Amino acid sequence: KNSIQLDLNKKDDLARMKELIKEANIITYSYQDGCFDKFGLSIEEIRKINPNVIYSHLVCFSDSVWRDRPGWAPLAEDITGLSVRNGTLENPVNLNGVPLDYIPGFILALGTLIAIRDNLKDGKICQ
Repeated sequence: KNSIQLDLNKKDDLARMKELIKEANIITYSYQDGCFDKFGLSIEEIRKINPNVIYSHLVCFSDSVWRDRPGWAPLAEDITGLSVRNGTLENPVNLNGVPLDYIPGFILALGTLIAIRDNLKDGKICQ
């Protein structure tokens, strides 16, 4: 496992990001929808850079009316009323390690693995 930190506001870092996209088999994106668009890294632009890349995307509110809002598990617990159910209206309680944090990630990972398998079958990923 490798990691890199890039500041996409810096021209050289943005160029490096685009080079990495050219080489990538998978991009996993869990930021708020559209936050990379201003850098020329929308899904459409990424597909122009690398048409075969698997694009895994996870957002807190999925396809709800709040899709464009940022969020994470504790916020989802508050909005859905789960924190009130686990506490009271006066003293809501967020769960630590709640499955809301893990299950969507597991499903995303499974979907990504299925896409890898399909791309290997179709010859879109070098073995």
